[in-house]
Amino acid sequence: MSSRLDERLTPLELRADIPALESTAYFNTGASGPSPRYVVEAAESYTERHEYDAHASGDPYPLAFDTYDEVRETVASFLGAHPDEIALTESTTDGINRFAGALDWTPGDVVVRTDLEHPAGVLPWERLERDGVEVRVVESEGGRSTERRSRRPSRTRNWCVSAPSPGHGARNCRSRS
Repeated sequence: MSSRLDERLTPLELRADIPALESTAYFNTGASGPSPRYVVEAAESYTERHEYDAHASGDPYPLAFDTYDEVRETVASFLGAHPDEIALTESTTDGINRFAGALDWTPGDVVVRTDLEHPAGVLPWERLERDGVEVRVVESEGGRSTERRSRRPSRTRNWCVSAPSPGHGARNCRSRS
């Protein structure tokens, strides 16, 4: 992996590393967007190793699995977690769906989400309502959620909160209190 991945970039440094932003402003979410040069370079490097080197050895899977392990270690280090706690998925939507489907939900369990969520943060929980899981929606005002953490229902098993909100760009993360 590129050593650039280990650097802490300021927002201006990151912006300077995204060629598409040299002539325009970009306000979309993570679903689609321009990548920094170092991300494209890392992807190109992996693709070349996978296509040229791994197939020459006869088995491309060890390279893929080793790369997954390296990425999990990098993400875990960044988050202060253990690599075994990190799941790599195809997308945020895929991750939310896998998480929602993996827990052993029981009637009366509660999921809390905001009214600012992308459909990927809404639909998996709505499916669980058929099985008796209660979905509570935290209302917002002007793109900001107003609910206080102290109102957390006792049977809450999950909070699904996007940060930032895809529709408003509001930062929904709150400091721990």
